[in-house]
Amino acid sequence: MDNPSAAPRIKRQLSEDQILDKYLEPYKYLDPFPLSPLAPIEEKAEAINALPELSPSPTPQYDVQMLSESITKLKDRVNGLEDRITEKQKLVYLNRYIPRPMLIVGRRIADLEAYLENLQPFLLQLGTSIEGLLTKAPK
Repeated sequence: MDNPSAAPRIKRQLSEDQILDKYLEPYKYLDPFPLSPLAPIEEKAEAINALPELSPSPTPQYDVQMLSESITKLKDRVNGLEDRITEKQKLVYLNRYIPRPMLIVGRRIADLEAYLENLQPFLLQLGTSIEGLLTKAPK
């Protein structure tokens, strides 16, 4: 089984320098940056010229009108949600502490108040129009 003619191998420890000398080109990796201060000016210029042209990316164009409308819609939705939450909180409070018939009357009053709030811009415009007609009418 054992081969008597085979000489025993002696493991030899190599130093780091010996490994570098044996397997690598030792001076190739000493200065990985060709643009060092000691490099000739021509090398620096070639390396810089080899860089790709860097142009600033174009600024994205936004439709300001569309963004403004989207922001307005989002604000309206948030305000609507806040109003609904407030209404729910009021209803929970009312359901706990106010008798049912009074609750119905309270809801109707709230509906009328909301209706009047919605009518207010129209009434203001109507009043302005009537006032304009009265001032322009012959006396």
